[in-house]
Amino acid sequence: KGSDWNFKNFLFYDEAKALLARLPKGERIITISEGPRDGANVMQFGVPGLVSLGAEHSWSKAKAYLVLALDADRIILMYDGDDSGRKAAELAYADLSPYQEVHDLILPYETVEKEINGKLKKVRKKTLDPSDFTREQTRALFDFYG
Repeated sequence: KGSDWNFKNFLFYDEAKALLARLPKGERIITISEGPRDGANVMQFGVPGLVSLGAEHSWSKAKAYLVLALDADRIILMYDGDDSGRKAAELAYADLSPYQEVHDLILPYETVEKEINGKLKKVRKKTLDPSDFTREQTRALFDFYG
């Protein structure tokens, strides 16, 4: 499992909470992603974003309670599309969906060949990455789930 802090907290929690407080009821949407760049990117466009700093091994009931305490109208899970990200999304969905509306945005992957230490190896690469979202894509995401 992750470090004690990582297992009980989110990166950008206070910032997301402040952004969420400024949104009117009915438009209070929050995203949860794995990586800091993903969360920072959606936050720069005004969408509250929590960062779990990992996938399945960083999710916990303590994190579920933190999310529920924010009293969002909707939660969008934006975990990576690899096995670990899918498992994290399943755990988060199971803990959160009985209490709040939860959507799972599955981020697609592709397998590519990459040279590593002089050998070609197959690696998985995100084909849709929240850290690369434009303002328009982030707004569309917000509007779609809003």
